[in-house]
Amino acid sequence: MCQPKTFEWHVISCNDTFAIVTVYRPPALKNRQPFLLELDSLLADIGTVHSRVLLAVDVNLHLEKSDNVYTSGFLDILRDHGFIYHVDRKTTHNKGGSLDVLCTKGFECGLLSIDDLQISDHFLITTRIGFPINNHGCPQVNSVARTYNYRDLKSLHCDEFNLFIKQECINRLAPNSSDVNIYASDMFDIFQDSLDKFAPSTVRKTKVNRSKPYSYDPIIAEAKRVRRYYERQVRKHGRAIDKQLLKAQVNRVRKLAVKAQAKVIKTKIERCTTSKQLFASFDDLTVRKSNTLPNLACSDEDMAQNFFCRKDRKNHQWFCSES
Repeated sequence: MCQPKTFEWHVISCNDTFAIVTVYRPPALKNRQPFLLELDSLLADIGTVHSRVLLAVDVNLHLEKSDNVYTSGFLDILRDHGFIYHVDRKTTHNKGGSLDVLCTKGFECGLLSIDDLQISDHFLITTRIGFPINNHGCPQVNSVARTYNYRDLKSLHCDEFNLFIKQECINRLAPNSSDVNIYASDMFDIFQDSLDKFAPSTVRKTKVNRSKPYSYDPIIAEAKRVRRYYERQVRKHGRAIDKQLLKAQVNRVRKLAVKAQAKVIKTKIERCTTSKQLFASFDDLTVRKSNTLPNLACSDEDMAQNFFCRKDRKNHQWFCSES
């Protein structure tokens, strides 16, 4: 990816297809042609990785002046890369002028409002993006097919493997080689050929589903990162303060996970419009080990659990009477 010098930029990759890109061009830079060239190169690089992009740009160009050569060049670059311009030359600065851009590529979004919050010389542009939702209440992300090379080293017979390497070294290595690089390269080839003979590499495919209900939360991910840090500190130093911090962080991660689980359950229950749908979702809502809802579930979940228990008792009585 290119490294522009005429503007600042950030890319947030939400998944393999969607990204949020922000660009800021300082108004002090008077030479605008290099900015257009570097922006064109950046959008080309991003387009090779992400098919859906939300682009927000503080361009500091008066886009309402359609006769300006740099304005028309900037808009042409957006169109060439498949971006849809949503602000449409509306005023985005307290001194007048359309200096900010909100564009999308690969999907549509509705421009809700442009408001002057009086905390900046630029106005706030608010929009809404729609994502398909999976059964866990998280943004739907398709499974990604991955391939990797695998060697079955567990079935490798060590004695035969070592004997084969020794024999290959006798046959293939030069007896009086003074070049260390050639010797290291020959040893690598011998070891690679030995592995291919006794544990050949095979290609395997797997699918990675990133629509996880709880670890998808960035707050939980950050809490887990801090927990791993304290775990390393305890293993390295063993200090009492590190153990106390680790214990507190473990409890925090556990509470966040239970809270996220309760939120998912509440979302699933709110989508049930009839008692039939509510009863059909019982297996997804309960915890497998205890067959109960989490402790942090609100009263709606408690009522749902009582409803399911009454249904179970009624069905159990009916089956017993039939038998």
